Amino acid sequence: MLFRSVHILIVTDLLFTGKMRGNRNRVNAYYDYLCAHHNVDVIDQLTSYTVARYLGAHPETDFVIVPYIWNAHVLDNTTHRKAKFIVDTLDCMSSRTQRFENAGHKFSKPYTVQAEIGLLRLFDHIMAITEDDANSFRRMGFNNVFTVPLSLQHHHRSLSLGS
Repeated sequence: MLFRSVHILIVTDLLFTGKMRGNRNRVNAYYDYLCAHHNVDVIDQLTSYTVARYLGAHPETDFVIVPYIWNAHVLDNTTHRKAKFIVDTLDCMSSRTQRFENAGHKFSKPYTVQAEIGLLRLFDHIMAITEDDANSFRRMGFNNVFTVPLSLQHHHRSLSLGS
């Protein structure tokens, strides 16, 4: 049985930096996994111009993965709608904001539930890091949520992104 290879673009500033943070490890893990199964490119500039230029040159792109909701600006100049945009949330930011406030701390990028919903609506799919986060997004009214655990490299399972 023949099938068309999926073309995925990962837009990140994390993949090739020297910092060893959990988010870098996560991006590297799903990059490695996806490369084994699909055609994957990486842009290490989080600008809408760069993404729009890439999509113009690569109309075969099926999915674009963007880290964090605060990087939604990369969709600003994209009129290329063949590609489905996925946000890798890495956390439910409104819940994180609340946890920080409950502990008496100020979160560096605070979000209300309404602000988070507004940004999540810009994306076609929402990638959650835990089932708890996925359920939080579903309670916000989203049904386009899937979970990719942090330890993807130990959970080699198929990612069903749909269309």
